[in-house]
Amino acid sequence: QYAGGLVTVSEDEGKTWSAPQKIDVFTPHGIQIMPDGNLGYIGYVGYDRTAHGFNQGMGMITSTDGKNWSAVTPVCGNGYDEPGYVFVDENTILVYLRAANNSGLYLSKSTDGGATFSEPVLLMSDVANTPVHILTTSKGVLIMTYGHRSEPYGLQAKLSYDKGESWS
Repeated sequence: QYAGGLVTVSEDEGKTWSAPQKIDVFTPHGIQIMPDGNLGYIGYVGYDRTAHGFNQGMGMITSTDGKNWSAVTPVCGNGYDEPGYVFVDENTILVYLRAANNSGLYLSKSTDGGATFSEPVLLMSDVANTPVHILTTSKGVLIMTYGHRSEPYGLQAKLSYDKGESWS
């Protein structure tokens, strides 16, 4: 009953919450506020109870109020895990995907506000087998953090000063 994504909404600054509402995507990275003020959520689509997993790739949903959600816009098919994403501006959405076969970090990009997404392309082979998290600073710098699961172990970060076009 609760497999997949769930949302609860508070309209009184967190004093009370609505009952959980099932939504069509799920990922541990959660919902983000888009540049236009709406909510955006990118994650796994199509939970299959028999297979105990998601089987329809990744998708994006949006909402103006957290209660009513759009239909799913496909991001990519199966073969990718744990999307990290950032809404760069009103038109550009960058979705970073860990390849299920651990071959690296892939990028799927939308330049039309999420109406369509590019096929994933290999971005970094040195970031594999780990999910990424992306933040934007107040100066517009993108910060990507991820666990490094081989020598040297630990958390690592990369920076982009050009809206995700390159990383240092």
